[in-house]
Amino acid sequence: MATTSNDGRSATDERVPPPEDGDQPPAQRGRQETEEAVSIVLVGGGHVGRALAEMLAGDATVRHIDTMDSTADRTTDAGDRLGEETVFVPDITSLSELRAQSLDEEDLVVVLTGNDARTLLVTQLLRTKLGVTSVCAVVVDPRNADAFHIPGVDVVCTASVLADAVGTEHILERAIDTTDSGAG
Repeated sequence: MATTSNDGRSATDERVPPPEDGDQPPAQRGRQETEEAVSIVLVGGGHVGRALAEMLAGDATVRHIDTMDSTADRTTDAGDRLGEETVFVPDITSLSELRAQSLDEEDLVVVLTGNDARTLLVTQLLRTKLGVTSVCAVVVDPRNADAFHIPGVDVVCTASVLADAVGTEHILERAIDTTDSGAG
């Protein structure tokens, strides 16, 4: 969760220098000592993918690859002003469509199709057929997370993140309060 400092910038705006021992975050491993931006590709996600691309565009070079029918009405010229690009393909689960995007050259590919089976297929294609070294798979159902434990793949479960953000105790307390107030 981002916090805001006194000067109005969020904590995510702060630049942290790399550690002295040379360890770098996964998205920067193997980089030269240059100031080039991290390159991120978002695969799928419709409007959520688009919103994420807009949020990341200030700190990274971002491409959003989605199906032609998911976000076309809203994104045709927004990429130019945001510093990111949206590419529409007929089928994001097609190996030839993914191969044409040169994804193996990217620092990070985030797969967020909204359908765990589809996300798993794209994730496997990226790792096994296209040689993408760093993939983040966004999983909807936490029961499916184990299927994504593949070397080079980080898993983010939207349900778990939401539960952590909202706080289970808060939800339970509110549910109990609502039930008690309705009983009287």
